[in-house]
Amino acid sequence: MSGLIQNPQAPGGGEGVRIHSIQATGTQLTVNYCSQSSPCLDSATGVRSLRGEELHQLKLVMLLPADDGGGPRRAVILELAVTPRADASARVHAYDVLYREYGTGLPWLNHCAPRGITAPDRDPTSFLQGLRINSVNAAVEPVPAWTTIGCESGAIVTCLDWGYAPWSPDTGGYDVLRGHVFGSCLQAKRAAYFVGRGDLASYTRNGTRIARRDEFGLGRSANNHVEELRTLEALWSPRGAVCLNAENRRVPDMPLPEGLHGIPPCPRPPTWTPAGKLATGKLTPAPD
Repeated sequence: MSGLIQNPQAPGGGEGVRIHSIQATGTQLTVNYCSQSSPCLDSATGVRSLRGEELHQLKLVMLLPADDGGGPRRAVILELAVTPRADASARVHAYDVLYREYGTGLPWLNHCAPRGITAPDRDPTSFLQGLRINSVNAAVEPVPAWTTIGCESGAIVTCLDWGYAPWSPDTGGYDVLRGHVFGSCLQAKRAAYFVGRGDLASYTRNGTRIARRDEFGLGRSANNHVEELRTLEALWSPRGAVCLNAENRRVPDMPLPEGLHGIPPCPRPPTWTPAGKLATGKLTPAPD
């Protein structure tokens, strides 16, 4: 992968560079690069870094190979620009990620905009280092060399903003307990009650609000008092609902499968379980 360093305020071709590595610390993106003449092996060979507002100086150029399966796809060279968002959450670093086919002069497209169209209400993009998240069932796998890209309206960035980051605040590394709650949050946000039973459907609608609690009090605006959820919907694990009170589901008019795939109702009074560390409930008025 190559790049171009160019002051956005200055004309000219800019400085061509070689990309050493791209990484994220938490959700903050860093691009490490060196000059075209450098071996670009380590910091001793002149590797430099861009992060924060400096990233708007950089354009990346990358090759997407043709489909090896013999399909109609062709190899495409894309250029990519990343700009930090000033209106991002204090908990999640967010960026506008723009791309277009290299050398065509076509308009830039936004990675998180509906149908790829740049619009004022476009979602910002966030980067999540060290985790691979399955796009079908939201299963989370720690992979140090992997960086996941998410959009603000999706479950990944929403769960980070809710306070369920999967890394240790002390070391910045992946934390198994926090990772369990993060994986549970992905399923809870999507209302994927039965994903662990092979039903990949999401039983919610955009904009539906829910109340949350977690056993460790990690989440923003949440604590570990599950008994406060007077209309407890479910306890969650990374494999979906551990238990489900169907009468309290967040979208009552959305039908559920007969037999609920064998998911039992939640205990009364509700208590945390070995797998169920996150709880959701319908938002209800505060008691008198």
